[in-house]
Amino acid sequence: MNKLSRNFWRFPWKLKQAFVIALSFPLIGLLLDLVTSRDSVWIPQFPYNLITFLLFIALIGLISFRYKKSKLVQFLSCIPASISAITVFIGVLLLMGLIPQHPDSTPFAIQLRLNDILNSGIFLFSLIYLLIILTFTIFTRVYPFRWRNLPFLLNHVGLLIILGGATMGSSDLYRLKMLCAYDTPVWYGTDQRGKQYKLPFAIELKKFHIDYYDPELVLIDRETQEAVKIKVKPDAYVKRGKKVNFNDEVKITIDTFHRHAFESKKIFLPAERPGNTQAVKVRVYDAATQKTWKGWISAGSFIQYPHRIKLQHYDLGLAPPKPKKYSSEFKLYEPGKEPETITLVVNKPVRSMGWKLYQVSYDIRKGKWSEYTIIEAIKDPWLPLVYIGFYMLLAGALLLIWQGANLNRNG
Repeated sequence: MNKLSRNFWRFPWKLKQAFVIALSFPLIGLLLDLVTSRDSVWIPQFPYNLITFLLFIALIGLISFRYKKSKLVQFLSCIPASISAITVFIGVLLLMGLIPQHPDSTPFAIQLRLNDILNSGIFLFSLIYLLIILTFTIFTRVYPFRWRNLPFLLNHVGLLIILGGATMGSSDLYRLKMLCAYDTPVWYGTDQRGKQYKLPFAIELKKFHIDYYDPELVLIDRETQEAVKIKVKPDAYVKRGKKVNFNDEVKITIDTFHRHAFESKKIFLPAERPGNTQAVKVRVYDAATQKTWKGWISAGSFIQYPHRIKLQHYDLGLAPPKPKKYSSEFKLYEPGKEPETITLVVNKPVRSMGWKLYQVSYDIRKGKWSEYTIIEAIKDPWLPLVYIGFYMLLAGALLLIWQGANLNRNG
């Protein structure tokens, strides 16, 4: 057995040995997770994370140049080591996609920290090994420098910057929620753990606006209170004068449609005030009973109950309104500047003092009458470095294509 073990680890190492070494790194991370009670991987903040990253690269560069002929250094920059490191890292990423990443996962996943892989030793150590292999591979092509190696270097250095920058910069990333009520300046935000941070600016909510899609007719199961999936012709969206058929069994004609209405003596009248609802007057023919119903249906609101029409097997109602777009108008206060009016729309952030402000939510129960809106403030100072890495990858890919075209042209 000892002789077999010695033969297995005798140089030169091939793919089998490479995979054993690559798999040992996430296993070491798993063991550390099991014996420690930490919540997440600790990464130093700026400038110590930058210093650590640069020292990491400098140390591997020194080892690579000093011991270039060492069999271990040659292995760490060879193809089997690269394949195994990339395969194991991709496997860890696949685990993140297959296992639910939230606190309510299975007990087994929670015990092994597989429900929070991104903050686990499994992810960190597999990434560290990949960065080691990547850096050694880069230094083998840096000296002596040849122009034909430029695409290779751009691709690998770009990937090193992306992975290293995203990891080391995670400690400087802030993602804070700001709950903003009307006419109340807010200058703080809270993270996922509930910790509060003071921000260098303040915002004050002045207006909130939301547009909805047209409401949708639904047949509702009385027992489960869920919408029944039945084929609809042409579709179930409400429009005055429209005829809607559910499987040719329930035929509906829309007589009246109010986007903003209040109930009064069993009918709905147009009204634009807090708590109004979408309401539709319909005629319904049920082929199963050959009966016709007339009446009002509504989606309901935080003040009004929804109205439905009881048919033979189902209830006819309106689905809750779906937001089409929403936005908030704020006053932005920055030190030494006059207050500025800004408008936040979903997926259209506004920058302020190194932060990005995103419109993310509101009081869904009250809808357009929401008394507050939720803003996400994000600060990621390492993001420009990650972008540089992506640009290098793109440049390397273009150069590879150009080199390939030249080789074909020259035979």
